[in-house]
Amino acid sequence: DLLIYPKLLLGQLCVGAWLGAAQWLYWRAEHQRLLLGNLIEGLALGDYSQRLRQDGPDDLLGAQLNALVDRLHEQRQQALLASGLADNVLRQLDVAVFAFDAKRQLRLANPSALQLLRAEAPVVLGRSAAALNLECLLEAQEQLPFEQVFAGAAGLWQLRRQHYLAAGEAQTLVFLSDLQQV
Repeated sequence: DLLIYPKLLLGQLCVGAWLGAAQWLYWRAEHQRLLLGNLIEGLALGDYSQRLRQDGPDDLLGAQLNALVDRLHEQRQQALLASGLADNVLRQLDVAVFAFDAKRQLRLANPSALQLLRAEAPVVLGRSAAALNLECLLEAQEQLPFEQVFAGAAGLWQLRRQHYLAAGEAQTLVFLSDLQQV
């Protein structure tokens, strides 16, 4: 008769331990989900400083995600270096370089190009080729010399165009060489 109470107590302790373990596992999984969400959100915003704490040598997910973050950070650094190098090269060229988007709006002009237009970058960037009287650059035949008068210079020019994609959008790069200088 008295043996039923220890059995009930033991049963309640087992159920309590099972519920406590289930609650602990739930909170741990929720915590991991929040950490993963924060890491992914940081990656989407370009923040590569966040890392996942690994729960031992068997935590392959944490190790793989941290390796991914490291690779993305390294690729971003290389892209910034390449962009800086390209910018320095463009600044040093005597050839005028223009970049137009698919809507024929000017997106980039190096100092030689700005000198031809006799304008500052903030004034011309984003304006259409028609408004800047540069439609001839997008329509003239390549490789053949042509005469053109710009605000900053006039003469015989050679034109080369290169098409490329930037952020999934078609762009046109125009190189304009002054044949009288050559």
